[in-house]
Order: sequence, then structure tokens, then C-alpha cells
Amino acid sequence: MHATRAGRWLRWGSLALYLLALAGPGFHFGEQRQAWDAYLLLLIGWLGPFDGHFAWFANPAFLIGQLTWRVPVVCRVVSVAALLLALSFLLHREIVVSEAPTYAKITGYGWGYVVWLLAMACLALGSFLPRGLNLRRSRS
Repeated sequence: MHATRAGRWLRWGSLALYLLALAGPGFHFGEQRQAWDAYLLLLIGWLGPFDGHFAWFANPAFLIGQLTWRVPVVCRVVSVAALLLALSFLLHREIVVSEAPTYAKITGYGWGYVVWLLAMACLALGSFLPRGLNLRRSRS
């Protein structure tokens, strides 16, 4: 069975949002509200677990969700896991900003982070839409 048209839009829309998110700031830190670009966070975020940050693992979960789109149960589980992992970043108040390690207070979230969350949410929502259902209005 094929995914609904809305489901397909959500799936491909989530991928477009994900790529767009990489162009923006991920979060702001310090008194000067310096920003870390999202594409840099994608490259170094795998180091996060050494400091108790697991949000970066939303990226491979998102990729697995995209690749398992035709296996609804797997796609649902990993896409919801991706969304929850991405949201877990909101639980942290400080982050390592140098190899010393120096910590800085997270002072805000950039539009890249917000768009990244939207990408995760779109994939999760799309994975729960029924498959093979025609959503067009019937002409009565």
C-alpha cells in the first residue's frame, strides 16, 4: 500500500525542513548570545553523550525513520524517538563550548533548532497517518 498524499508531503517536507535547519543557528549561549550553526552541531554533536547530551542522536533516528517509511511500525517508533531526543535538548541549561571544557549558559534557541524540531514532528506525524487511504473529498 502507498502512503497517503498528506503522508508523503509530511515525509518529504520533513526532509526539506531538516536540510533548511542546517542553514540556521542551533542555539545561543553566553552573555553575548553567540550562536552555534546547526551544520556544525551536526558534525560535532556525536560528542554530546560524553557530557550527558543525547539530542544529537535524533539525527540518525530521523534518517532511519526516512529509510523505513514503508515499514510503518519501525518508522513510527524511530520517528517518535527522534522527536523526543530532539526535544531533550530543552532540558539542558549549560553546554560545553570549548575543549577545556568550558561551559556556557544556553541563552536561547535559534530558528535552526525550531525548524529541526518541526522536521522531526512532521516525520512523526506522517508516520501515523493511515496508509492507502484517499483523503480527497467525495463528490456528493
